[in-house]
Amino acid sequence: MEIVKYKTRFGDSGLPEVVKEEAYEWDEMILNSPDKVEKMMKSVFRLHKETEEYLYEICFNARMKSIAVFEVSHGTVNASLVSPREVYQKALLVRSVYVMVAHNHPSGDPAPSEEDDKIAEKLKEAGALIGIDLIDFIIVGDSCYSYRQALKL
Repeated sequence: MEIVKYKTRFGDSGLPEVVKEEAYEWDEMILNSPDKVEKMMKSVFRLHKETEEYLYEICFNARMKSIAVFEVSHGTVNASLVSPREVYQKALLVRSVYVMVAHNHPSGDPAPSEEDDKIAEKLKEAGALIGIDLIDFIIVGDSCYSYRQALKL
């Protein structure tokens, strides 16, 4: 399987378009569990080694096949700015049916903060409004925290 990282930019028409940034070979066919996502984020993007917070979005088709990965935000040592607008704009551009969000805690502690809880809820609500389900919100540190496994989504 290929993990493809995209970015968005304005095209000549002035509308956002998707641009392939990088492609990575990956041995898993489907990213259907927090453990697989954690493994991919650590192996491909070295998320657990970053000194600032990064937030990535993984977009899936109706068959739960990963169709795109976007770096949505690059923050500071303990914060990352994210808005449902940026997450779902990208998902709509690639015709995603489901999204999963993963971000890191440079401290190594994957326990969610109050801000993590707030943004997870906002993303869930926004996705429900437009018909793109947020299937998990994962925090990567020394280990992994999954909102879905914790029954928070």
